[in-house]
Parts: sequence; structure tokens; C-alpha cells
Amino acid sequence: MDSQNAPLDDSVEIPEDATVIKQVQYAWVWSSTPWLIAVAALLFSQIIPIDEVTASVLTFIIIVPRYFNWRRTAYILTPDKLIYQRGGILKTSRYPIPISNLRGAKARYGRFGRVLGYQAVDIMMANGSVASLTYLPPLSGVAEHLQEMIDASEPESPEGGDAEELSDEPSSPGQDGSPDDKASTD
Repeated sequence: MDSQNAPLDDSVEIPEDATVIKQVQYAWVWSSTPWLIAVAALLFSQIIPIDEVTASVLTFIIIVPRYFNWRRTAYILTPDKLIYQRGGILKTSRYPIPISNLRGAKARYGRFGRVLGYQAVDIMMANGSVASLTYLPPLSGVAEHLQEMIDASEPESPEGGDAEELSDEPSSPGQDGSPDDKASTD
């Protein structure tokens, strides 16, 4: 693991001007639902015979870790970085992502997000990968706030646009010193 993606120590203070975004209230239930449906299907179909006690233990094993993960998970926006705080039963880790490494942010609803009241925000990284901040409240405006921070961190360079235009000119027919195809056929 390189130093850029290494988790921060939990004792690192979060600045006062940071914005802390928590996942929606029932995110732990929604992420558990497919597993709970599978346990219920096993219990009632008896494809693999399990009793109520085993089903209860499996339900406990599924729900409890997800609940603690949800309680300790947050997305923290500071002026210069996004910190992904990932919770666990015994430990919480923080992963800093400098705003300068982000290229864009876009909000989207999942399959059930609009109905259940949550959305995901996809962030495009400088290396081309995409990360998702999941189970966010739809009215939180995280995507817009992140995009504003990304736009503010990108240096405005007038040469950047000119260099791009200049690189396109030689590929145009007739402008690189060679005759046009039309002129050479006449």
C-alpha cells in the first residue's frame, strides 16, 4: 500500500471548517437486505435445512457488523481533501484523497435510491478510476459541493486551451504545408 492511500491514524483531528456527511439512517439495513432475503429463502424453502435458531444466528452475523460499519462511516470534506472514514466493529480508518486528485463528481440514484431516499456520488479520479460515496442523503448537495471544490482547485491556464488548439492544426488538410487532396487531383 503506497503512502498516498495509507489510512490516517484515528487520532488525526478533523478541522473545524470540515463538512461531515453521514450515510442515511437505514443504509445498514438496505445493504443487508439481499443477504437477509437469502437466509429467509433458505429457512422457508428448506433447500438446505436450517432451523429458526440457525437463521437467527445468521441474521445476527449479517446485521451487527453492517450496523457498526454504518455508525462509524462518514465522508469528510475539508478545503483541500476528501477523507473517507471507514468504520468497523473494532477499528475506524481514514483515507485522505486530495482534491487535486479528483476530476469530477456526479450524483446518481441507484435502482431503489429514489424510492428509499438515498443517492450515490461517483467521483472521477485523476488516474481514471471512479469511486462511489454511497447511501448519501439526496438533498445534501455533496456532488455539487465536491464539483465546486474540484473546479476551484484546478489552475486556470490560458495556455492550456491554446496548446490544444495548436495541436489540432497540423492534422487539418492543407495547413501543414502539404497540398490539399482536391488541389492535387486538379
